[in-house]
Amino acid sequence: MSSQYGIEDKARQGGPPSELELYETAVESGADDQFLGSINLGLGNYTAREQWQQVESYTRGMYAESAFGRQLFERALLETQVHLGLHGHTYFDINRDREVSKDGWLDLDDQDSENRRDWILNRGQKTWDRLPDEEKKDLLAEIAGFEGSWIPPYWRMMQVRHETSRSKGARLLDNLFGRVKQFLDQTRDAENRLEEAGSGL
Repeated sequence: MSSQYGIEDKARQGGPPSELELYETAVESGADDQFLGSINLGLGNYTAREQWQQVESYTRGMYAESAFGRQLFERALLETQVHLGLHGHTYFDINRDREVSKDGWLDLDDQDSENRRDWILNRGQKTWDRLPDEEKKDLLAEIAGFEGSWIPPYWRMMQVRHETSRSKGARLLDNLFGRVKQFLDQTRDAENRLEEAGSGL
């Protein structure tokens, strides 16, 4: 694991894992879920009420994503293909090392109004099918405003709560920079002085 950071793991000679591996294992998400794995809720600082609020938001987000996620993508895809069929498109084909241009309905001299809809849909789909994946991604974002995937508002609220909870009491920073250990050491020193003072009486 530590090799992904470009750091040599000197403890991997039959001994225990390195300290870096222990840290990574402790903070990585155990959820087999792309969304949960990316925000890592396990590092949040929640009260019991806030914890269940996060679970409730995740549940509602799953229903919303299931109901609208695919439909929004298909709508964005149709809107993009119609645009391609109507206006045409020019792009650079890396495999053939040349620019490729596909005409749209508006480029035709002889336009048959009866077949307009079918022609636009067919031409848009054929143009789309020939595009490189990266070009498709850019067009979905440019024409339909669809970037990657749709995140339900409930999941966005989870992210907001998570980010704000990490600064609660500055615990994350305290743990990261060892201030908790310093505090414990100071407490032990004070306790030792009190014991010494008591034993001298």
